[in-house]
Amino acid sequence: MLIGAYIYFLIILNRWLFTELGVESFGRVWQFYISYTDVGFVRRGFLGTILTITKLNSLIKNEYTFAYCLWAVGGIILTILFFNIIKDAQLSRAAVFGIAFSPSFLAHFGYSTGSFDIILFILLCTAVLNTRRLSVTLLVTVIGILIHELFLFYVPLISAISLASKDEGPAKRNLTPVYLLAASLFVLLTLRVFGSHPMNESQYLSMMATKLPRAAYKHPLWSGYHELYSAASENFSESGQFGRSELSVNALLSLIPTAYATLLAFFCIKNIGKNLFLKTMFAFSIIFPLFASFVAADYLRWICMSADCSLLTMIVFVKEGSITIGKGFSSMLLAFCLFSPFGAARLDWPFPMQQFMFDKLLHFLRDNVHYFSHL
Repeated sequence: MLIGAYIYFLIILNRWLFTELGVESFGRVWQFYISYTDVGFVRRGFLGTILTITKLNSLIKNEYTFAYCLWAVGGIILTILFFNIIKDAQLSRAAVFGIAFSPSFLAHFGYSTGSFDIILFILLCTAVLNTRRLSVTLLVTVIGILIHELFLFYVPLISAISLASKDEGPAKRNLTPVYLLAASLFVLLTLRVFGSHPMNESQYLSMMATKLPRAAYKHPLWSGYHELYSAASENFSESGQFGRSELSVNALLSLIPTAYATLLAFFCIKNIGKNLFLKTMFAFSIIFPLFASFVAADYLRWICMSADCSLLTMIVFVKEGSITIGKGFSSMLLAFCLFSPFGAARLDWPFPMQQFMFDKLLHFLRDNVHYFSHL
């Protein structure tokens, strides 16, 4: 079923074959080309630095073609990692299908391109598979935050899963969240103290235009300058303005993704056992990604992050025998697959594939009605 989900992921990823934007529907690609060697030590520069040093981002000249290839490989890696997470879980075929084709999982990552989302979730899955290896979880946390500080919203879940692990002694389990918190603060402090000063914007744009000849100047955020150098206070202000203007108008359209994440969270928190501390820890871990709304306006992405945290929590406790997914909940998971994938940036576009097809159908009907009315 995961292979089928990956094929669906590829279909969503290659929507450029059907959209007017063509390959530019991928979105921003600057994150694969920015490097510490060009701009110094800056946030969100680690991935591009690795791709630049290894010369992987120069194997394919067209930046969009490279981005699609990288994303496709990312989908393969995520599929393999998720198979290793789910393989020992006692789940029905319906439950596995509902998880594999979840509107917040692989299909969503196929749609939410132009971001770091699939890379960060790959790192999260790596950490979940290695909760018994503190050195690995610490390394993953450091790399994740260096790639994008959004990974901070996954750190509580890694801590909670480590605390719930029955394979570790209580002393080591209890200290893991402390180590992860310390590592996170260390990375943030390092970026703050040793981070490079903003590069001259015109010089930066000129450099990136050379690296990204096809993407240059085609989108206000094409170069990554704003993402690299904007202050947190600016992001907070912008996200607040977006939230006030968009949520009031389009709240009804986002109710289904919100309901999905809420039902998953409620099911997990209700069934993970009687330990109040663990329940609180997992509740916080699942809800925490939604706080990203205060610094960025992509509400549907944060809903998907929260839902995916619930899915991972659910699988972990199914494997431990604390959670059983019955026919009723499996049916609910299957029903929500009809809305797969959930959207990303546009709040009025929560079901991009379905809305795109419906929009095309409406245009077809209008054109034909207009044609036959003139016969």
